[in-house]
Amino acid sequence: MSELDSLIQDLHKQVDYDKWRNCMEKTLGATNCPDCCGRQYFDGNQISYQCDQKRKIYALRYLPAHIAENYQGSLLIPEEHRNRIFRKNSLKIASFGGGPGSDIAGFKQFIEGLDNQEYPCANFIFTRLDVEDGWKNISENVMRLYGADESRFNYQKFDMDICSNGNWFDDKRFDVILISYLVSELNTEQIQSLANNLRKCMGAETLLVINDRSEDVVYQKIEDLSSSANLRLITSRILSGWAGYSYDNTIAQHTSPKFKVSSRVLLFWKESNDN
Repeated sequence: MSELDSLIQDLHKQVDYDKWRNCMEKTLGATNCPDCCGRQYFDGNQISYQCDQKRKIYALRYLPAHIAENYQGSLLIPEEHRNRIFRKNSLKIASFGGGPGSDIAGFKQFIEGLDNQEYPCANFIFTRLDVEDGWKNISENVMRLYGADESRFNYQKFDMDICSNGNWFDDKRFDVILISYLVSELNTEQIQSLANNLRKCMGAETLLVINDRSEDVVYQKIEDLSSSANLRLITSRILSGWAGYSYDNTIAQHTSPKFKVSSRVLLFWKESNDN
């Protein structure tokens, strides 16, 4: 049994699938807990991860597919940019609103596949920025997937809104920023605030990896974000196909998981300190 298998099974055991019957905060029209989790993204419903049950179901439904999407997206990094990034002694990587940590797990899976002699970076510092501190119990396990040598990886977490207008970002610089399934949840004002914060913490030769839904309306949001942050698009691809994970039948019946990758990945590059 793989570490991911164990994690999925442990989460499944922790979920009360009948809790929705007496829940006063379920998404309008939801007929079960997985439906409550999925419905929040449509019809103008409020998106919230304050419910512990919803966070666990989200991870059960989407974690394997979203890890696969972030891994496949990282594979798109061109050799030119790999040479500039992964030959540094230490790499600072930020996850913006990563929730359960699938973006970090996918990126670590990519790192584990790099040739250590060609890309000798020995120290990876991951910084998680998320407004919902309830993800901690799940993300701490997810982030440590795919780490054959965990001594290379360091983690820190800040509970904060990445769309806030504070000065936290003023003296921060990251080499890589991961944003997975966040932009689709933002409104116009939040996108502008996020763009402002990206301009502050993206130095010369910073790579931004965005993974999100492939709908046109989401693509327009990402275009608005990248334009406001003055970023250059490196490559873009819509992912499709099986995510590579086989669910236990009982868990699949309870959660209706995402079996396939189905996102759009966009890679952006910051080439100068034009803040």
